[in-house]
Amino acid sequence: MADQKSPDGKAKTVSKRGFGPQALARSVRRVAKQGAGKRPPLLTDLTFDWPGIVGEVIGSRTLPLKLTGGGSLPEGGRRPQTLVLKVENAWALEVNHQTPTLVERVNSYFGWRAIDRISLLQGYVPPTRRPAKKRPLPSPAMRREVADLTQNIQSEDLRSTLSRLGESVLARADEAKAEQDRKRRSP
Repeated sequence: MADQKSPDGKAKTVSKRGFGPQALARSVRRVAKQGAGKRPPLLTDLTFDWPGIVGEVIGSRTLPLKLTGGGSLPEGGRRPQTLVLKVENAWALEVNHQTPTLVERVNSYFGWRAIDRISLLQGYVPPTRRPAKKRPLPSPAMRREVADLTQNIQSEDLRSTLSRLGESVLARADEAKAEQDRKRRSP
């Protein structure tokens, strides 16, 4: 706060609002509220975490649209709501079959009985982005093996292309073998 003189000559205190350091949560809350629009926080949480809640296969073929019903109970608490899901046409029967499991997963995610039913709406579900898999790196032994196999190739371009391909194939085969060994060791 700073003291400034008013036009009549009296000193007055002026506060500078909006300047200086602010709590990050205050800004994030405002931006998140704008991004979510009129969507309830429960539905926003479901949308962001949907593939993690129901699994990648069903999560990539369905999309939470809205929550209907609910409201307060006379004795306190809230009524469970109905979750409306958009489902790809070909997956509607499978998702319908899985609805009791999905209701259970959603409720366990929130830790209380948030929904009691799922209503399906068939239509186009936009694809979700999947994180790119990291390419396995070849070991020095693999690089030497590939170099030995490609040393007699005259064309430099062909040799380097085949070397990269060979290193990639051997690294993936080595990774697959390691994964099988891990599965065998775990009960």
